[in-house]
Amino acid sequence: MALRKSEHFFEVVTDVEAAENLLPVEVSDCVFFANEFDSGETRTLPYGPFFLCAPYEEFLSLLSKDFRGAGFTYQFKPNRQLVEAEEKFFRVAQLYDVPLEIYSPWARRAVDIRIVGEVGKLDFNDFKAADNGLSGKFVADKNFYINAELSLRTWDSFEEIGKTFEYRCTADDELTFALPLTDSAFDDELDVRRDGGQIIFRTTREFPTRYEQVKLLPTENKLDPRILRKQRLRTRGDFEFVLSGLARDGYSCRFGGFNGNENITRYVEGHEYFSAADEELLRAKKILPTCTVKFSGAELFLTDYANFVLHFLTTRYPEFNWAGERDD
Repeated sequence: MALRKSEHFFEVVTDVEAAENLLPVEVSDCVFFANEFDSGETRTLPYGPFFLCAPYEEFLSLLSKDFRGAGFTYQFKPNRQLVEAEEKFFRVAQLYDVPLEIYSPWARRAVDIRIVGEVGKLDFNDFKAADNGLSGKFVADKNFYINAELSLRTWDSFEEIGKTFEYRCTADDELTFALPLTDSAFDDELDVRRDGGQIIFRTTREFPTRYEQVKLLPTENKLDPRILRKQRLRTRGDFEFVLSGLARDGYSCRFGGFNGNENITRYVEGHEYFSAADEELLRAKKILPTCTVKFSGAELFLTDYANFVLHFLTTRYPEFNWAGERDD
């Protein structure tokens, strides 16, 4: 059975609070010392993860400041481990042609701490959060959770058929995916299909003996699956229909007309959601009408919600440039 178009979203959900079907993510040491950090010789302390609980614009401003701790100076540096880990979900969406969406503002608040000075054991009080105006913003007592279970597996079977290779593995349900551990999995001659409880790869290139299983754990869907049926936007009603289906977690957006003035901060490099390089190149060569979307909701994650929506719209409706405005 070939892959068929999904009629619902596959959603990757993250949080810093434990919840049903959210599993903790292991994060490597997040405290570095200045000289080693700059020279590439890494000396770390086993603390973290750390987050800055602040609107995105304030988060960026905190990265450029020096703070005084107990006998040392420290700075916050972006920790991109959690964002970089999202690439595998983007690869799943590409490989299986499924509408898989990631909304993860906390991954874009993760930070490392760069220390200047000599430190033995560290206690959170040593950072003097209150004295530095960081009370309620510097978060050191949370973990990062995601509704995905990742594991390395060995292919169930392998067969060489003429000039092609066939790999099979078990998949319990449609939320289970297999990712070959090689970029050659994305060559033009690759065929992927599901057959009963198996996923079958046929390719002209040989794969490693192991693959990564990506199993999404079911959670409450935030996005309205009906918007998947809307392939083109022709009327104001089409715009409003799609935008209303993107409301989530107290945030919403609405059609703001054409050629508005964007005042939404876009994610800096390293925080953007993944997109295909060829799509970006093609868009850069086109002169497209600009459609404005107005966003409303709590300040903490308003910019993050806007970036998520604008990325979704750019990917699904590339016939427009998309701009964001705060809805006053």
